Amino acid sequence: MLRPSRLEQSTDDATDFLHTSSLAQRYGIDARLSQIRLRKAAGARALRAALADYGISAPAPCPTTCSSAAAGPPRYQLDQNKQAAYSEYLRRSGTSLADFVRLLRGERPSYPGPNKALQVPTNVPAWKSYRFAAQWAAIVRHGVMPEWEEIPPSQQTPPPNHGSARRALNALVKNIRKGQDEDRYLVLDVDLLERLDGVFCSPFGAVPKDDKPLTEDARVIHDLSFPLGDR
Repeated sequence: MLRPSRLEQSTDDATDFLHTSSLAQRYGIDARLSQIRLRKAAGARALRAALADYGISAPAPCPTTCSSAAAGPPRYQLDQNKQAAYSEYLRRSGTSLADFVRLLRGERPSYPGPNKALQVPTNVPAWKSYRFAAQWAAIVRHGVMPEWEEIPPSQQTPPPNHGSARRALNALVKNIRKGQDEDRYLVLDVDLLERLDGVFCSPFGAVPKDDKPLTEDARVIHDLSFPLGDR
């Protein structure tokens, strides 16, 4: 009977190890995704309860496009139901913007991490000697806590957008609406601006996307990444 050589045995052992590691990683990812879904559902229930405490109904579904646009390309619209409900909640409750964002994200005192997919990899051998382990763990549990050298000036009214954003208004609304639907963007009534701490408005701009004219599609950017002089 032929016995496998040491090289063949080592190769088989390495293959088994990689396969086992791959399975463990996949199961670990699946478990984290399941936890994220459960926390998201719990966060949605907590949000509905918080709104109800102030006599506000959960926002009803809002069409992505305007029904009045009979011909031509679709005209996108913001989720005005979310905007109205969330704005009214902030008015009635006096909740800070930071605390409201925590509510939307489903953060809890027992699990405050703002990024549910980011974990502290204590199972990785190199973690013990990683020089930024403490900072990493703090970001996972509490998010990034910036320290400002200068406090941004307060604003009573937002500045006007760049001319490119006005030309790409439909694409701009489309992108913002997508962020609304994914709960990544928070759209509020402008009269709340003077009541919210730590908010600084930057003008929107737009650049072409996939060689399409701005009237059809665009990549949305903010003031700091926009070339000077194009207003």
